[in-house]
Amino acid sequence: DAWFTVGTSADPQSVADCVKTLDGKTSTSTATIGGITYTKLEFGGAGAGNRYDTTSYRAVKDNQCYAIAYTIHYGVLENYPKGAVQAFDEDKVANALDGIAQSFSFLK
Repeated sequence: DAWFTVGTSADPQSVADCVKTLDGKTSTSTATIGGITYTKLEFGGAGAGNRYDTTSYRAVKDNQCYAIAYTIHYGVLENYPKGAVQAFDEDKVANALDGIAQSFSFLK
């Protein structure tokens, strides 16, 4: 499965940490979406045979942190009997979700 979120925070600490990676470093990857330059953060997680791959675009605008993010979740194939499941095309799913992210724009 996958999920897509758009969020914002005006909390001063959230704004200060908006474009930092989970280890507190600032990412150097950027993307322009709707004329705004976003920092692109990518990270993954694992637990109990599951994988979570997240891409988050973040920007500070008008003293608020904005985040456009999607997460792709899947089970580890090795946890299933051989031939019981087959791998999906994660790049295809990521490209579709990234297309949605790229369509974001501010109304004003």
